[in-house]
Amino acid sequence: MNDAMQCSRQKYWSEIDDQEKIRRLREEVKQLKRRFENIASIVDKLSDHDHADGKVVTPLHSRFGQAESDGSRGDGDEAYF
Repeated sequence: MNDAMQCSRQKYWSEIDDQEKIRRLREEVKQLKRRFENIASIVDKLSDHDHADGKVVTPLHSRFGQAESDGSRGDGDEAYF
């Protein structure tokens, strides 16, 4: 009965099997990839900016939004990394 009353917590790295380690690492890689893409998009926009009346402006029509290969095979789960 004591087992039912214990608080649930996420297992430590040393307590999980290889499959769970792989799953966690894949999730971390996906999260970092999204963050990197967001930062890269901001840097790209800033690299193609200009100044007008003391403000930073970017062109309305630019190379942004063009589809690029991201290494995936269809769904977001099957990426080569």
